[in-house]
Amino acid sequence: FTCSCNHCFALEIAICFNALCCDGYNDNLSFNVTKAKNFVKGYSSIRELSELEKKSIKVLFQGAALRFLLTRVFDALNKVEGAIVKIKDTLPNFSVHDIEKDQLPNFWSYNVKHGGNLFSLLTEWKGPKILTSRKSKKIKNEDMQKILSSKEEILVVFGTTDKGIHEMLDKKISNIQNFKAWNFFPHQGTETVRLEEAILGCLAIINVHTFNK
Repeated sequence: FTCSCNHCFALEIAICFNALCCDGYNDNLSFNVTKAKNFVKGYSSIRELSELEKKSIKVLFQGAALRFLLTRVFDALNKVEGAIVKIKDTLPNFSVHDIEKDQLPNFWSYNVKHGGNLFSLLTEWKGPKILTSRKSKKIKNEDMQKILSSKEEILVVFGTTDKGIHEMLDKKISNIQNFKAWNFFPHQGTETVRLEEAILGCLAIINVHTFNK
């Protein structure tokens, strides 16, 4: 994801295809065309792909897959400064073990801290708030532009692995001020989106709106 939000938009789609549209080992990692079409349909509701981008997707998809493969092979053969896991066993029983970030000279991943009660955080936050949920409506461009024009910091909130925002807040959601609840992936084709992919996907969509202001 080195080029995410800084490279061609079609490359971001190709990376998402690799992550979301290739079914598991039981299906021999086959490409799920239905998922890909749903992804593009949802993406195109905000930004239409050009003809050049449509023609380039296949090559970018293959290139992204090759890039990840080479990275994994390189990491397996070389000690990479800043890695948060170490190789325990290689093929056929490939496995890794976690490393504490204080063991690394340069920690490059997310810094995570516990912020207490979600409802308290949302009521105390002064700036605009974006709640992400598959139960919400699609993004309205005018609403997004209004949020992006704010001089305050923007808070983007995601659900957990077993509960969405609406389940977590329940009726308290009606007491929150100055927020928008959006479904960033209305045609996602899956029940949930993994958090790390949701973060990158939502930031990519926000980036599109920022670019098109």
